[in-house]
Amino acid sequence: MLILDATTKSLEVRLAGAVSANQLPVTAYYTDITTTLYTPGSNDTQSNGATAVTIVAAPAASTQRHVESISVYNADTAAATVTIQLNNNSTLRIITKVTLQAAEQLFYEDGMGWQIIDANGAVIRGTNVSDTAYASSWDGITTIAPSKNAVYDQMLLQMLKNGSNLAIGSDADGDMYYRASSALARLAKGAANYKLFMNAGETAPEWAAGIACGSFTRDLGTTSGDGAAVSCGFLPNIVILFSGVHTINNCFGFDNGATRICMMDSVVATALLGFSNSYSMLFFGDNSTKFVSGKITLGVDGFTPTYTRESTPTGTGTCYYIALR
Repeated sequence: MLILDATTKSLEVRLAGAVSANQLPVTAYYTDITTTLYTPGSNDTQSNGATAVTIVAAPAASTQRHVESISVYNADTAAATVTIQLNNNSTLRIITKVTLQAAEQLFYEDGMGWQIIDANGAVIRGTNVSDTAYASSWDGITTIAPSKNAVYDQMLLQMLKNGSNLAIGSDADGDMYYRASSALARLAKGAANYKLFMNAGETAPEWAAGIACGSFTRDLGTTSGDGAAVSCGFLPNIVILFSGVHTINNCFGFDNGATRICMMDSVVATALLGFSNSYSMLFFGDNSTKFVSGKITLGVDGFTPTYTRESTPTGTGTCYYIALR
């Protein structure tokens, strides 16, 4: 109950500072009580920034003014800190001090006390709801709930972290998500018939075809050593090789850079059908004792063939390959 029982007592409203666009309208209703009369009264006014404005004036002599309701509506476009104070002959006593968001209302009713009413008419009691954005202060048990605005702001922040978290606005059907630096990153969907692989740095998934085909040649008269690197555009897991010298011999082999095997056949009379796990390519010269064998070393972008020349074969060997990621 709010009672003004002296001609020196009045109620005032003041703001913490200037408004952004609109002053806050104020209404008050009260009853004057004497020994013989009950006289209702009211007042409507508005705030004046940081300057105090009387909302319920002091009563006349021998009169008690019972305040029944007070309403302060935030018609401004920004939050406003509102103070309701008792002025007792220039001695000021703060009764209540609250921060109202735009379209919120501070309301007092005799028997109910002070309440804050949000833009939808719901009652916000005391400081149980905060519009403060999420921060470390929210980490732990608290009696204060976040406002819808605080929740929305935090959700938006988490969803729109550039490159380090979910970017909902850029999502498309078929996209995937993976953990990246303690957050979620989006992997856009791959092209038709592409497969999902781990990148060469072992840090993130990527889409790729995962297969490459081609050919390379070797002059059998060249001494032993590495040949030109073969680019596949990726690090192969295994390479299938078809090698030989036209009309003379052929070889079918597998090679993953560590384990290799091949099957060879030759039209040279002294050559035999057989298997080897020492190399994956074979090029016969003019007989079975003159040949070049080969194997591969895998690299980030493909593979490098290495040749061993036995005796003095001549001619050009050709190898066709299928590299699988």
